[in-house]
Amino acid sequence: MSLDALLRAIELNGVEIDKNKHAFTWGRIAAVSPERMQKLIHLDGTANDDESLEDAIQRRADFLVDYQNQALADRYSALVEQVRKAEQEVDGAGDLADAVARSYFKLLSYKDEYEVARLHTQTGFLDSVRRDFGKSAKVRFHLAPPLLYGKKDARGRPRKKEFGAWMVPAFRLIASMRRLRGSKLDVFGFTAERRMERVLIVEFEETVDKLLAALSKNTIGDALIIVRLYMDIRGFGPVKEQAVREVRENVAKHLGQTFGTVNSGTMGA
Repeated sequence: MSLDALLRAIELNGVEIDKNKHAFTWGRIAAVSPERMQKLIHLDGTANDDESLEDAIQRRADFLVDYQNQALADRYSALVEQVRKAEQEVDGAGDLADAVARSYFKLLSYKDEYEVARLHTQTGFLDSVRRDFGKSAKVRFHLAPPLLYGKKDARGRPRKKEFGAWMVPAFRLIASMRRLRGSKLDVFGFTAERRMERVLIVEFEETVDKLLAALSKNTIGDALIIVRLYMDIRGFGPVKEQAVREVRENVAKHLGQTFGTVNSGTMGA
C-alpha cells in the first residue's frame, strides 16, 4: 500500500487525525532509525505534546457533539470531571483522569452505521476524493454492516461487500439520523454488536464508580491499569467480541484482586 493510501485511511477513520498521522510518522522514523528517535524524544520516553488535559477533553467533547449530540458530550465531560476531582483529593498527578478521558471517549464513539455515514459525507472526504482524483472518479465503498453479515474470511471476520456511488445519498440520510443512536427508533441498534457496545459504556461507568469509591494513594495505580484495559478493545465483528471478552475477564480479575468482590451483573453480559 502507498503512503498516500495509508494517510487517507487515517483521515477516513476520523478520530484524532493529526495525532494518528504524527504517530504513524514517528513509527516510520523509529523503524528506519531508532537512534534518531532516541534523540528526538524526552529522557522520560514521552514524545513532545503541548496539548493540556483540559484541551484534550474539550476536543473530544466537541467531537461527540458532531458524533451524536450535546447530551453525549455532557455525559462524557461530567464523568471525566468527576474523576479529576476525585484524583486531586488523593494527590494524583492527573494520569487517571487522562486514562478515563481516553478510554471513555473510545467506548462512546464506537464506529457504527451512523458514524461511517457521517465520516463519508460530513467531514470533507468526498471533496478530497474529487480534488485528488477528479470529478469523474468512480467511488466504491467496501462495508461490512452487521445487518448484512454474510460470508466470513479465514479469521472469522465478516467479508466486506462492495457498494456503488448510490450509497452517498443513503449515507447522508443515515448520518442525519445519528441522534437516534441508542433510542427505541435506532434501526441499527438491535444487532448483538451494537447492544454489546452500548452495554460496554454502562459497564465502564460502573467500573469507574467502583474505582472512585475506593480510590486512595495505594489504589490509584491499580485503578489506572484497569481503566487502560478498555483501550485494548478494537476491531469489529468476532475480533471485537473476542477483545471484549478478554478485557472483561481482565477487568474483573483486577477489580477482585484490588477492590474486593465484583458484582457480576453486567460484567459478564
